[in-house]
Amino acid sequence: MIANEAVVATVLKPLGSIKENAEKARGKVVARANSGEFSYTVRWGGDKIAVLISLAYLLIIIRKSIMRNNRLSTFSKMLSLVLGTLLLNSAYAHSVQGGGFINGLAHPVFGFDHLLAMVSVGILSVQIGGRAIWTVPCAFLAFMLAGGLLGIYKIPFPAVETGIATSVLALGLAIALAKRMPTIVAMLFVGIFGVFHGYAHGLEMPAVAEPALYATGFILSTASLHITGVVIGFISQKIPHGELVLRLLGGVIAIIGIYMLVNLLMPQS
Repeated sequence: MIANEAVVATVLKPLGSIKENAEKARGKVVARANSGEFSYTVRWGGDKIAVLISLAYLLIIIRKSIMRNNRLSTFSKMLSLVLGTLLLNSAYAHSVQGGGFINGLAHPVFGFDHLLAMVSVGILSVQIGGRAIWTVPCAFLAFMLAGGLLGIYKIPFPAVETGIATSVLALGLAIALAKRMPTIVAMLFVGIFGVFHGYAHGLEMPAVAEPALYATGFILSTASLHITGVVIGFISQKIPHGELVLRLLGGVIAIIGIYMLVNLLMPQS
């Protein structure tokens, strides 16, 4: 039996005006190879502590911001927390860190197609307005989790990369056209694409990662990208010609989606 031990240090230091809110936590990921199959053990340490600190701090931020009735403050602080975690741990993106939690955090951010689609969902939700600001991103997260489970358990699913590229094109067009659609239609619209993105996340989970921690990571990361899009949408409402700028941004995203599709459907020899 071959045993390899890796010590994982996860540091949570939110950006911007948020002071350091998390202490250093350490955990050990032990991967053992037995008859060609890996078994995985996580000791109670940095991985789970990091998740608990993140979620607890998010709840504190939400509670304080609700009391102050300041939505933008809520979004910006949550975004700062998550992006701080991502940036400070990006060096670990290609090895199993925090039981797979850090890998899950990094996957949506360092995939350009994922990043564009998820930010677009946030922008689109603001364009629709009302309850859509939170129901549309939540629908994407729910469908993405379902797709993630399919990917983790290697259940066959067709045309994943094509679906992801199509999502970039379709979401970009939706932003560019700025046509208000019913909230339930928007939820189904983004949800379908969420399945493709989730499947890609699940399929690329490291073999020795713990599924629950990995899924928590990519859900938290995706939520932060939705929040980024929501913040962009809110800011566009406060600046001159913001709606036009937003629609132009949607056009650029759609063009990138077309480029991705062309590369997939007509690969260069």
